[in-house]
Amino acid sequence: MPQTVVDGIEEVLEQISRLGLADFLAIYATRRASYAIRKPTRPVLRLSAADFSWLDKRVRDVMRPVIVGWGPQGFNLTAVAIDMGVDVACAIVRRDRLTPEQYDAWVDGFRRAGVRVPPHPSEVDERSAG
Repeated sequence: MPQTVVDGIEEVLEQISRLGLADFLAIYATRRASYAIRKPTRPVLRLSAADFSWLDKRVRDVMRPVIVGWGPQGFNLTAVAIDMGVDVACAIVRRDRLTPEQYDAWVDGFRRAGVRVPPHPSEVDERSAG
């Protein structure tokens, strides 16, 4: 995985570590609304075993203290929150293989919660062309 991608993921995870239970509930609602767009793109997010293992461990390491802070009221969201963190990180890694609409479907909930995610490559191309 290129270092620039790793740096982008680390920046996103640092921001995710500051989110609260209400943020994750809102992210979950946004994620459910975009299911029809996300579902067919799931195979695109597949990473190599080594990359996925690293990413999954990083997300879990970041999420563990966040989830503990939620107490009992966040118990049912624990696995979903970790999955959402892994999914957004995988989408960042594979964003060059997703359309802008598909990428938004994966990251929009986090954007709405105030997390700055790396732009889709088409957004970067538009900025450099203008």
